Amino acid sequence: MVRQTSLRAYKDINLGKRQKEVYKAIKKHGIGTAREIYREMDKPGVYSGYQPRFTELREKGLLREIGKRKCNVTGRLAVVWDFNEVEQ
Repeated sequence: MVRQTSLRAYKDINLGKRQKEVYKAIKKHGIGTAREIYREMDKPGVYSGYQPRFTELREKGLLREIGKRKCNVTGRLAVVWDFNEVEQ
């Protein structure tokens, strides 16, 4: 479930095309690693073009790192992403 504050922030902030795609994918997938969320996007092509978008969305205050765990896609330790509670 997407928090109302996150939706408000999404509408108020101009996002690039790939940032919007990542934001929509995490909205659909929920909490997860970047690779797990990228897999939800069902995009052929290069993952590296999308991975930096997670950091950019964090810097805009829309996403946050909530810890690390073993990724279900890569099997490696990875950051777990969630929506950020935006202060009103």
